[in-house]
Amino acid sequence: MRLLFAYPFFLGESALEQRWLTPYPPLGLLYLAAAARQAGHTVAVFDGTFQPGREAFALACRDFDPEVVCLATLITLRPTTLRLAEMARASGAAVIAGGADASNDPEAYLRPGGLIRTAAVGEGEETLVELLDALASGPALEGVKGIAFAGSDGKVRRTSPRPPIAELDALPPPARDLVDLPAYFRLWREAHGYTSMALAASRGCPFGCEHCANSAVSPHWRARRPEAVAAEMRMLQERYAPDCFRLVDDLDGLGRDWLLALGEAMMASGVTTPYEGLRLHVKLGDLPMLDRRKELCAERNAWIPKAAQHPHAPPGLNESEMQMRWSEARLPEGVALAEP
Repeated sequence: MRLLFAYPFFLGESALEQRWLTPYPPLGLLYLAAAARQAGHTVAVFDGTFQPGREAFALACRDFDPEVVCLATLITLRPTTLRLAEMARASGAAVIAGGADASNDPEAYLRPGGLIRTAAVGEGEETLVELLDALASGPALEGVKGIAFAGSDGKVRRTSPRPPIAELDALPPPARDLVDLPAYFRLWREAHGYTSMALAASRGCPFGCEHCANSAVSPHWRARRPEAVAAEMRMLQERYAPDCFRLVDDLDGLGRDWLLALGEAMMASGVTTPYEGLRLHVKLGDLPMLDRRKELCAERNAWIPKAAQHPHAPPGLNESEMQMRWSEARLPEGVALAEP
């Protein structure tokens, strides 16, 4: 099948992100695109981030002529997502919704009118491949685990949950080649003086915070092997040469032993690019092969291999300046708290 994956975020429509200027490509969507491509489907990605407006999506549908459009969902982007669903249906494509908001509230997308045919609930790689096979063979969807769909009577039906993916490192890496990475790099360098790439070291969360995508997609927390994360870092370092990695994970959840193993794997793999992540309270002495470079926004830390000489650390601010700018909601994410 011809699949168009769509990320319904437009930088020009987000006053907040225009202030922060810290966008990253949609990792979850790129994981799905990679899984579908591995299964033999022809895939493309519409990333709205740098597009001039929503009509660009209509042009993408016209040019690529997809049989199926897979829409990422976030509650803040729901109106835009539904508008893109209308455009996709007008082009003749079937529409599948997935992601955090569709997992939390599939009924909001499977509304009367049939714009969106199916919603994937939870992790989508295995579900999507199986769902595409089912769509190709006939209308019966009841046997596909991890979906919700509207029946002929208009009622939303949910199939049995799909078990979480046990071996995350068996998944193909995100299809980063399908998005305009140079555009992201240009924005980051112009706004912050350095470039950053995101990667994921874990999935899921046992807590049920409704605002968070982690628990919506899976309540089962799992971590990748540190060696696999270091190998991905090495590949990205060689292919794209970013100045920094962003782990989209709670580093405290990964824990001291995992972080220690990651540091050792980075050194063994020749990774010299630093990484940052959320919420780390592990003591510096527990990670002897890494130096903490900066404190970011009170909850973010960057860690850099001691052997690396990294010229692109973000500019520093003193603490009073940071607190003042943060209280006024104008502290750009990624600005560093200066070392004493």
